[in-house]
Order: sequence, then C-alpha cells, then structure tokens
Amino acid sequence: MKVDILEFVEGARKAKGVAVIIDVFRAFSVACYVVDSGAVKIIATSEVSGAFQLKKKYINSVLVGERDEKKIEGFDLGNSDHVSLVAMGYRATISAEEDLLCAELIATELKNKNFITGKKITDLQNTSGRRFFNPANIDYSPPTDFFLCTMINRFDFILNATRRDDGNIDLMRMDV
Repeated sequence: MKVDILEFVEGARKAKGVAVIIDVFRAFSVACYVVDSGAVKIIATSEVSGAFQLKKKYINSVLVGERDEKKIEGFDLGNSDHVSLVAMGYRATISAEEDLLCAELIATELKNKNFITGKKITDLQNTSGRRFFNPANIDYSPPTDFFLCTMINRFDFILNATRRDDGNIDLMRMDV
C-alpha cells in the first residue's frame, strides 16, 4: 500500500485514493468526541451563516468494501485504495508537529509496523502543544484539551467527509 504524507490545502488537492485529513488539536478531535457521544452526523460548513441555515437532517452514506481484492460493483470505495494523509497544520499554512506525528503514526500502522509514540507525544508539550500549558490561555486552551486530543486509539470510528450539494460538508461516523 502506498502512503503519502502531505500538508495543507495544496496537499489535500494533490491527495490520491482515500484522503485522511488530520487536525489533531481540537477540530477533528472534538468532532470525534461529539460523534462518540451520540451525534449521528456533523455538517461542516465554511460560513457560520450557512450553519444557521442547516436545520434539517441530511442523510448520506458511503459504501466501502471488496471481494477478492476488487471493489464491489456499485460501492464507492474498495479497501486497498491509495492513501494520502494530509496534515492541515495551523490555519492550513504552518506545519504542526502533532498533525505530522499523527500522519506518521497512521502510516506506520497501515504498514503493520510498530510506532513508539509516548515520548513524541510528551515532546509536543514543549512545541506546538505548549499553548495548552500557558496559564494565560487557561480559559480557552486548558491542559485537559491537550490530553484529550493526544489519546491514541481513543475512538473505534473515523469521520467520513462528503461534500454536499450546497457546498458544505457532512461529517458522519464510519465504524472501523
């Protein structure tokens, strides 16, 4: 299986096969906690005004599977697609160590190799995660957020993103 590690919006544009968008601190970690707490779907919008307009439930599904290593006819995806891991970084313009670390972890897991993460996660407290330990940020970036976002294998699902006809994005739970 070929796995690429890319960054930012241009990385997402270059992604091939299955694209995994990574944003460890907050955005997607929070979305996973929301889904784990019972939310059926998250609709991601680019504008707040669009979020207010979205009141109705929008049902969407993606079929994934294969037989004899081939995508099942009529399914959206097979199990052996090219995988692109896209680290979004800070504001999709500045590298973020936590996103690249997560991409490395996923890539090694996909290749059935062992990846030691303990010290690397601890080191994040002194780099991109240090803001969570700054007393001046306690009201909006508490240390608890750091630990909640860096728990390995906390969820047994992914969030599948599908673009909607209205330009927004549905994020829906897909059990793994």
